[in-house]
Amino acid sequence: MRLFYTLAFASLLSACGGGSDSSSSTPVVTDTIAPVITLAGDAQITVQYDDTYVDAGAAAIDNADGDVTVTVDGEVDTSSVGSYKLTFTATDSSGNSSSATRAINVVDSVAPVITLAGEALMTVQFEALFEDVGATALDNADGDITVMVNGAVDTSIIGVYELVYSATDNSDNTSSATRMVNVVDTIAPVITLTGDTEVTVEFGEVYVDAGATALDNVDGDVSVIVDGEVSTSTIGSYQLTYTATDSSGNSSSVTRAVTVIEKLTTIAGKVIDGYVLGATVWLDYNGNGKFDEQTEPSTLSGEAGDYSFEFTEEQKQCLPYSTIYVDVPVGAVDADTGIVTDAYQMALPPSIDTLSDDELRHISPLTSSIWGLLRSKLQGSGKGNLSCSDLMDDIALRNEIKAVVESVILNAVTHYNLSEEQMFADFILDDNSFAYVAAQEIVKGLKAAYKYTLDLNEQYPNATEVRVVVYQSKENDELYNLDHAWYRDEIIFLENKTLIEDVKLKDTGALDQVDYVLSKLERVDSSWGDQNYNGVLSIRNDIYVNDNLTYRCGVIERVILKNYDITYEISNSIPSANHPTIETCIPDAIDSPDERSFRVSYSVDDHNYFGVFFFRDDKDSFNELSTWINVVDKADALDPTDVFTYMNTLPYEFDSAVEIDASYWRKRKTTSDVQIDTNNDNEWVRITKHEDNTRTTECSDDGINWGLCM
Repeated sequence: MRLFYTLAFASLLSACGGGSDSSSSTPVVTDTIAPVITLAGDAQITVQYDDTYVDAGAAAIDNADGDVTVTVDGEVDTSSVGSYKLTFTATDSSGNSSSATRAINVVDSVAPVITLAGEALMTVQFEALFEDVGATALDNADGDITVMVNGAVDTSIIGVYELVYSATDNSDNTSSATRMVNVVDTIAPVITLTGDTEVTVEFGEVYVDAGATALDNVDGDVSVIVDGEVSTSTIGSYQLTYTATDSSGNSSSVTRAVTVIEKLTTIAGKVIDGYVLGATVWLDYNGNGKFDEQTEPSTLSGEAGDYSFEFTEEQKQCLPYSTIYVDVPVGAVDADTGIVTDAYQMALPPSIDTLSDDELRHISPLTSSIWGLLRSKLQGSGKGNLSCSDLMDDIALRNEIKAVVESVILNAVTHYNLSEEQMFADFILDDNSFAYVAAQEIVKGLKAAYKYTLDLNEQYPNATEVRVVVYQSKENDELYNLDHAWYRDEIIFLENKTLIEDVKLKDTGALDQVDYVLSKLERVDSSWGDQNYNGVLSIRNDIYVNDNLTYRCGVIERVILKNYDITYEISNSIPSANHPTIETCIPDAIDSPDERSFRVSYSVDDHNYFGVFFFRDDKDSFNELSTWINVVDKADALDPTDVFTYMNTLPYEFDSAVEIDASYWRKRKTTSDVQIDTNNDNEWVRITKHEDNTRTTECSDDGINWGLCM
């Protein structure tokens, strides 16, 4: 160490000759060098805001004193950003002082912390309202500070949007956070079917699909693709699926059910007394005169009496062979007379011939009178309960019934002095006052018949069917035969028998009092057979009125055997006996018939034939098939082949010569338009039906040359 000293000297007077005596000088040593201060650490220090600051201090060494104390002046507040100065001072014992400074800079270099409100990745629907939930920023120095957002979200445009949130503190420290907003379309297009969701199309028709449209919330109109097909050549159910997909891949679909059904035919007409509203119109498929809701179609008549049915091709096949009934209930409305107070029933008889689909089928009292006459005749011949299937399956029966229908129409035309066309027409529309008056009289009988039918149903609760007809005039009323007399025919079908009664009524308002009985019939039918034949045994007790109001009784036993397409019929009749009253008229047993007949019916090429031969008890052939008399209780023991064998020997064929000793015989040939009858007296009668429904009757004595009947 180098020491520096300052020496001070006193005047040496002697040396200069100023002093009288000699004296000596002592040197004075002084220290003028200040201590040297050395900072520990840097003279400039940077400290983070709010950090703990510990100063490193300083050391001082003096040339004289060595280590000396260093004092520091100043302080550092790290909770406040700024520049601070610490002054370090050292003074030696000689009073020499020195100082050094340290500059301390308290700084904030920490950026604010941004916190997003909500998720950093958000999804929003197209065109939905987007409200940004924002963000907050907290700075270590400044506390809460403002957050700025940069970017925007347009929900009218699908896409990904970025929102950048930034915050800057007072020290210009900046931080940012990002939110991604995905504007999406998750809504599928809305498909609207053109037309119905369930469509019915008839077999064989061309099906043109009405299609569908699709509207998307983003894309607007979008294409619709249809999957599936409809084959109208095959009856069944089909499904068409319509699919639409938008640009975002959202897909929706709807379906249409298409049912291919049998072709339907609409049949229509009117219910006429006046025009009747609220009547039930139904088809009697099974021929029993009772409405079966499960199997028989029905409808209600509307304004102006209009009704209509829709039929499949299969159902339509029964139309010509089914009676159309109308039940007019209490409460129905007659356009002429108002609310109906007495229920009644009307009917339209089967046409047998197929009518065109557009031909109106009106049901009125006039058509009901024809049905009443027809049913009366059918009951008398044992054919009063014929179903559609009976007529469809049997050409001979069909033609036989057709002939009866034509006959009763002719009778009705004659009786009412109306043409056939007028009988079946809308006489109100045609302003046919004569037909209208006749119809009103007929309705009187219809109401009486309906009421009496209800009475009989109560009397015979187990009857399978009850039929009643009340009408004016009767051909076989030999006693009076008055045009305006009223008659009632009734038939009751029981489980084991059929009861038939025809009476003349007293002309009272209600037509409910009997004047006298015209005829009574009780018939018991029994069926039997095997795989080769079908048999019916019918025992009929007949009672008929005589001119003097006495009664004659008789019994007819009829055996019917059907073998393939040929029908064989045996009838055994006992003599009629006269009795003073109907109560004493009790038919005898079948043991001793006085007349028998053998009938064979057959068909060839849509032509129907029968030949019937009658034998009284004075003829040899009367005793043929004698075991087939009084067949009750022994039918199963008899051999039907005996009947077939014998009756096939009879000259029943229409063109064959008759060389048999019969009491009398008759043959008939029937085609669609011509009926020819001949008999044992060589009398020939030909009835020809023309296109205008008129008929010509001709006679002949040889079946070749025809002329007007005399």
